[in-house]
Amino acid sequence: GQSVRRREIPHHAEHICPKSKVYCFAGCKGKMLREQLGGHILSNLGPHLSSLVMHLEMHDAENKRLRARVEDQERTMSELAATVEELKGKISARDDEKNEDEDEDEDEDE
Repeated sequence: GQSVRRREIPHHAEHICPKSKVYCFAGCKGKMLREQLGGHILSNLGPHLSSLVMHLEMHDAENKRLRARVEDQERTMSELAATVEELKGKISARDDEKNEDEDEDEDEDE
């Protein structure tokens, strides 16, 4: 094998070493030596592609569901913002009425 510096052993073992056990990244959950992974992928192309397509479809459905949820939340936020503006207007109108009433009371006291 290859000579590796002691401080580089963890990185080598996790990312480079052909004798390290790794899981197949194409969805079959197989575990093998890194040096066997390329042959495994090529000899199992059909099942791997099927698995990847299934995962893609699953993520696509989740993405659509999340987009719909975001749209609902944006609609709700817009409605809430409109309600807040309406309430601000009502509060402002009441404050104006209150100030007018106080001004009239002051005028009567004079």
